[in-house]
Amino acid sequence: MSTLQATSFYFQTTCMICAKIRDTAISVFHGIQLGRQLQANYQTAQYLVGTTEYKGLTASQISTILNAEVLKRG
Repeated sequence: MSTLQATSFYFQTTCMICAKIRDTAISVFHGIQLGRQLQANYQTAQYLVGTTEYKGLTASQISTILNAEVLKRG
């Protein structure tokens, strides 16, 4: 194996490891972001209880509506 081949192999392996780390970090970040958004939706739903648009709905029902919109957008 030449030095060029060894260097190329090492670089490719390192890039694959970095790509896996990057993908994992992105996935974790998206999970945290989604969790915060769903929590914010519930807090917003508590304020919307009794408003004209959501008359007769509980905070959980309103939160479900808001969460469905968030999850639909992806």
